[in-house]
Amino acid sequence: MTALADSVQRLAAGTRAPAGDIDALHWQGGPIDCAACPCLSLRELPGQQGCEPGHACLEDVYARRIDRFFRWHPELGDAHLSHPYFEVRAIAARHGDPDYGVCELVAMRLPLALLVILARDPDRAVRMRVAQRLEMPALLRMADDREAEVRRIVAQRLPVSLLARLVRDEDWRVRWEVAQRGDASVLAALRDDEDSEVRLAVAERRARQINGLGVVHG
Repeated sequence: MTALADSVQRLAAGTRAPAGDIDALHWQGGPIDCAACPCLSLRELPGQQGCEPGHACLEDVYARRIDRFFRWHPELGDAHLSHPYFEVRAIAARHGDPDYGVCELVAMRLPLALLVILARDPDRAVRMRVAQRLEMPALLRMADDREAEVRRIVAQRLPVSLLARLVRDEDWRVRWEVAQRGDASVLAALRDDEDSEVRLAVAERRARQINGLGVVHG
């Protein structure tokens, strides 16, 4: 065993973890072998500049530890959008570089291409993260996602001019989000919605608009 691998094993035996955390376990099952990890070099770095088995670890099955890892290393998010473990893909999508604009992503090719591919990922958590990051026109394609929670996120981010596409969504939560942002024509279409929460959202929006024009209700 190399000196570095030996150091890793000794450090792993005494790492901190918040109370209530589950035991460290590799996402494929079994113990985590730091010596075989592609992030081994990070163990040479101090504190949050590196990684910490049992607390912040890319190879762990526990989503919180993966999230801590990417909070320490958000610059590695885009490089792990195609990772075989769905939790890594989902969290990497959330922690990918927020400073990349669409033009920059296109110029780099790989990150945007991966996001578009991940928009069809079988795991809904991954698609939810992608919906939070994709911009138009790719975002519009996710308006037909089979999962209502993904469509709800899309409704939060679509341009107002395109919200009419979701007015007849089968899930009331999606229509409620549409009512929060829709223009007058969208509100008119949702005024008699079958769901009381959606109708209430429409009424509240219309009331705010009327009050904003200085109309006093008696």
